[in-house]
Amino acid sequence: MIEGRNDVAMMLCIAAAAVAFDRGRGLWADFFLGLAVAIKTLLLPALPFLLLAQKGDRVRRSALLLGPLLVTCLPFLVRDAGAFLDDVLLAPAGLGTHPFEIRGWGGYGFANLVLALGLVSSPKAWFPFSVFQAAAYGAVFWKGVRVLRDRPDWSRSLLWGVAGVFVVLYFGRFIHDNYIGALLSTAAIALAVSETNPGADNTPVQT
Repeated sequence: MIEGRNDVAMMLCIAAAAVAFDRGRGLWADFFLGLAVAIKTLLLPALPFLLLAQKGDRVRRSALLLGPLLVTCLPFLVRDAGAFLDDVLLAPAGLGTHPFEIRGWGGYGFANLVLALGLVSSPKAWFPFSVFQAAAYGAVFWKGVRVLRDRPDWSRSLLWGVAGVFVVLYFGRFIHDNYIGALLSTAAIALAVSETNPGADNTPVQT
């Protein structure tokens, strides 16, 4: 928990979402995915793909996907907005009072190249990782939207969401080994739903 390796909680919610979707409970699936996002905000880049999964009330679905995160964050934001934004938004970007270090643990990620080439003065220095993240995510999003427009499906959208999250992490300041394990597990769940529910494209969404 101290190192943020609470992936089992996130994976439980994703598995629950898969079961809900497989039973035709689309809104429950969105709610459980919203809980997963609240537990690990690294899943946020997957949300645009998930909103393309099925036709329906996207306002209500967006509320279910983002609601748990807003509910859990709001008390801290109200209590001390400056400290909250510094810790949640600025630090991971290499800014603020206590910027996250650029880490190359295990040889993963683009950050290793930045460190190896000496492009930063120290591991705590700022580097425009966001430019590379935006470019990579934009390419994945462009391709994913084209695929999902032709064949909207929950499991397929989850796979594209995994791809979106991966490139954002890969081109960020750090990517931990447990992130890779969690994304592979999520992809396996998405494929399992696809195999057990081959007619998912035409499955009605129920509350």
